[in-house]
Amino acid sequence: MNLAKFENALKIGETAAIEFKRAGGQKGGQNEDSETTQKTTQKTAQKILDAISNNPNVTRLELSEICGITADGVKWQLRNLTKSGRTH
Repeated sequence: MNLAKFENALKIGETAAIEFKRAGGQKGGQNEDSETTQKTTQKTAQKILDAISNNPNVTRLELSEICGITADGVKWQLRNLTKSGRTH
């Protein structure tokens, strides 16, 4: 698989995960463990905040590498951090 296809697959997966969450986390009659998802999201947000504290000029791509998520995932996290007042 070439890089462009891989990146596209990641974006599709991330979009599917977001839609899954919006749908109430149900697939095949099973509930998503929302507590685990929430903890993971909080840990990722904290990694982003720590990285920004260490280097205010860190890029979204660098944050994605640090956190192990896509650049779009970082964008989503930053938007939520901004909305919650944890960053500006």
